[in-house]
Amino acid sequence: MIMESPWKKFLHTVLKKDFDELLGEYYRLRHMFQENGIKDSQLEKGVGMDNSMYLQRDLLLKMIENLNKNLYRYGMLTDENRTEFSNYLSEFFYKIDLETPLNK
Repeated sequence: MIMESPWKKFLHTVLKKDFDELLGEYYRLRHMFQENGIKDSQLEKGVGMDNSMYLQRDLLLKMIENLNKNLYRYGMLTDENRTEFSNYLSEFFYKIDLETPLNK
């Protein structure tokens, strides 16, 4: 039996509301991109986004920072497993990207 990382368990129990909110806000940003015809190529170059999209992106960055701080504060994240957490978030964001595709 594979044991789940303590930080994952903590994220999905104690910080579940914050994590779910983060994913919801990421969905919201992707929908904003879709509604405004933003293409993947524009995201790579950082062009074509309006203020509301930049504000949404800043909100997401702040939410990720807060999750990081809370996980560190409770001793769940260390410098050694920080990349693991980052990759874990990226997996969720990638799944959302697949569900909300943008034009090339």
